[in-house]
Amino acid sequence: MELTTFIQQHQLMCRKERYKVNSFLTDVIAQADGANKSMLGAVARMELALSLIDTRQNNSLNKAEELLQQAEFLLRKGRATTSQEGYLTYCRGMLKFESSDMANALLHLQNAYIEYTDDLLYQAIVDDGMGKYYAEIGDFQKALFHFERALINRTDSHDEHNSGNSYKNLGRLQLRFNNLEIAEEYFQQSLQIALIYEDELLRLQSLIGLEEVALATGRYQDSKTLIGDALQIVHSPIDDYRIAFLYRDLAEALLGNGEVEEAIVTGK
Repeated sequence: MELTTFIQQHQLMCRKERYKVNSFLTDVIAQADGANKSMLGAVARMELALSLIDTRQNNSLNKAEELLQQAEFLLRKGRATTSQEGYLTYCRGMLKFESSDMANALLHLQNAYIEYTDDLLYQAIVDDGMGKYYAEIGDFQKALFHFERALINRTDSHDEHNSGNSYKNLGRLQLRFNNLEIAEEYFQQSLQIALIYEDELLRLQSLIGLEEVALATGRYQDSKTLIGDALQIVHSPIDDYRIAFLYRDLAEALLGNGEVEEAIVTGK
């Protein structure tokens, strides 16, 4: 498999068949290693690492660290481009972020942004990470700056699909700081884009955001409906932490709706 073909297949699978992504990437790594294709093996390892990082599970984070070390070796062996080195730095930044190593997370993300000086779309990806970092430490204005800059870069590059990620990130930021009406508008925008591009993960993330807004505003029936829609498209084990949060919110929505017995059962 050539690198360009891999990237196309991976992007399509991430949108429509997320539950197959890790197996697909594992197979590609084996094929690349067998054919001595260093760059393909490195890129596949970085993508698998990011997929594992997204699960937020300790064993997956440890495996992601191993994959990134292997990717670094292969990139050096194959004379990596600046963009590939920048992507590795970004991956390490996100691993540090999910591992709560916040100081090193920021350092890696800042370095990755510098390495992507001439690539707006990759800069947008790094801005996503930096926005999440600043949101996590409670700096609303800096988080807003990075999320909005990512959206501007994607808009200027006519990247409507990934603009959906920007709207989702802006929605989560506004939700975190209790700007519920604005958050809901952003989540609606990201959901519309998810449906247009048949992007299952973005759809799931948008539904979760919308149900959280509904719950926060006391619209318990709406929250129940949205949670039901979200639960139809989750996959275990990759979405285990999302499933846990959804059932927690469902219990709260049931309780708010006066369905006490059902809330108790769901909470268990």
